[in-house]
Amino acid sequence: MTLVSPAEIDLRLENILSKEVPVELRQTGSLPIGYEAGTPVLSQETALVIGPESQVQKVEHVVASIDLSSVITSISRQVDLKAIDARGVIVNGINLSPTQVNVEIPITQLGGYRNVFVKIVTTGQIAQGFYLTGILADPPTITIYSTDPELAANMPAFIETKPLNLNGAVEGFQKDVSLNLPEGIGVVPFYIPGSPELMSSTVAKLRVHRIVIWAKHGVMARSDISVKRAADLVEYAETAAKYEYLNLGIGEIGEGLDAQEIRTIADTFHIQQRVF
Repeated sequence: MTLVSPAEIDLRLENILSKEVPVELRQTGSLPIGYEAGTPVLSQETALVIGPESQVQKVEHVVASIDLSSVITSISRQVDLKAIDARGVIVNGINLSPTQVNVEIPITQLGGYRNVFVKIVTTGQIAQGFYLTGILADPPTITIYSTDPELAANMPAFIETKPLNLNGAVEGFQKDVSLNLPEGIGVVPFYIPGSPELMSSTVAKLRVHRIVIWAKHGVMARSDISVKRAADLVEYAETAAKYEYLNLGIGEIGEGLDAQEIRTIADTFHIQQRVF
């Protein structure tokens, strides 16, 4: 043997160090509108960092990261732990115990919000010799909101689109279609009659609804067709209120017509409506 390369090596020995570090949960992304996250619960609140003293001393945080984007149900999952230094860089050459923690986060939908399916309504016929292989809505569900949680909860499980014309179609296509949203009845809280607050609140509600009820005061309706049509809306609301009063008086809710029966009547008499 005439040559050894390298002739020397540097050998560095370090003490093995261990320290306990609190586990931090870092939540990224945002929940869909109408949802809120409760207090997270971790299966382990601390982790043991073991390794060479110089590396262990660099560890400032032990983190578990979880992405909340598009989450609509409560979370219960195993999440990897990472040791990072003060600059947020992962520290290598150390061991963690445990390497994972179970993270539980309750996710709830706020009152007044509800997820409903999008039902595509079509008109017309595709070109002769062709057939429709499928039709999809993107997104397939939407979130609706009402200031009245009970109203949102009692809405149908779907929202129809305005009619999509398929007449003469010979190939696939994409098209933006408006939703046929029910207008319902707006409610304005009590304000002094004739006050600016009553005026501004009524105007805001009438931009969304065709009829507005003033709490402990009265009612206002609008129509793009005629004054008589606006008066009809008031009469409809009064009739509905009368039967609701009778229901309350006898301590039960009348069965009434179901959604399909109402749609059948509306179709028979050519009544345009956007609620059922």
